Formats: sequence, structure tokens, C-alpha cells
Amino acid sequence: MTFGGGLVGGDIIDLEIHLGNHCAALLTSQESTKVYRCQNGAESQQNVTYTLSGSSFLAILPDPVVCFADARFRQTQRVYMPHSGSLVLLDWLTAGRMALDELCEVHKTRELVFRDNQQLADSPHQTVQNAMRNFQVLGQRLATDVICSYSPLETVVKGKTLTGCYLRFVAVSTVLFFVQGFSVVREITNTLTDVLGGNPYRNKY
Repeated sequence: MTFGGGLVGGDIIDLEIHLGNHCAALLTSQESTKVYRCQNGAESQQNVTYTLSGSSFLAILPDPVVCFADARFRQTQRVYMPHSGSLVLLDWLTAGRMALDELCEVHKTRELVFRDNQQLADSPHQTVQNAMRNFQVLGQRLATDVICSYSPLETVVKGKTLTGCYLRFVAVSTVLFFVQGFSVVREITNTLTDVLGGNPYRNKY
């Protein structure tokens, strides 16, 4: 999946992906998705719907979305899957050219833009306290490296329990993330090698 040189204001990408019974698929990209300056209130959009059938497996492992100065990006991802389906989804966003102070900004409006309602929890190999380390206050630039936190996921659909996990990454620079934090992503994708036929990130980072 590739978008050529990148997305500009007014670009709208609509994708629908369907997997049949007992199918396995990998969705990835050639390189990072770049979102450039949007003018006159325009925005770039990406809307994707994934539908999994019985006993199917979908791995969504793209490169990061990179938003440059004055970019406006809206993304919607919907997943419909049965109890027997399996999903691995990586969704990551990085700032643009940090040397030019193209840092991420969050603007509050009357509309709810984002809410993370997953509960932080200790994992078998890492506690929340150790994972959070010096990241005790959000809102300032901290001189530290990379952290990763883990939350278990569990929901009931038609009387059956679906389980999974939710990982968060925070880094003060993309360089530090690829040097340190990406090792976690690599470990996860390495376990899928037999199913995917290879690791999509092996020759990238």
C-alpha cells in the first residue's frame, strides 16, 4: 500500500478490505505515509474498514504516519471480526522534521477528538511503574529515552470473550524510537514470521 509522494489537503483515501474464511493477509506499506501542509482549512483523510471472516488472520503493519508543519490529518479505522478471527494492528504517528521544530500539537475543540480508555496494567515481564519511569507529567519535553506500557484487552461479543493486548510507545525523538523502542515491535513481528512468510520490517529499520 503506497500513496505516492504523500497526502496533501483535500486528499481522501477510502479502503475496504475483506478476508474470507481461513485466510491470512498482511497489509503493509513501502515507506512512511507523509502528510504535508494543508491550506485554507483543508485536511487529509484516511478511512479504512477491515472485515474478517471465520478463522481468518490479518496483520496490519504499516510504516508510520509523518505529519509535517501545518498538516491536518484525520484517520478512521473500523474492524469487524468474529470470535475466531485474529488481528495484529500497528498504528503509529511521528512528528515531522524535529530539527525545524515540527512537533505534534493537540488542539482542543468542542468535539471529542481522542480518548484512550484502556486501563494501564502490569504485564508478565514489566510493571507500569518501571515502564513509565520518568514520564510522570505530560506536557513538557523530557530528556529521557523511550517507554512502553501494556494493557490487557478483554471484551465479550455474543457471549464469547475476546482477549488481546494494547501497547503504547512514547519517545522524545524518532531516532531514539527506532534505536530502542522498535526492538519491541520487531520482537512481536518476529513471532509472526511463519504465518506472514517473512518479517516486513526486516530490511527497513
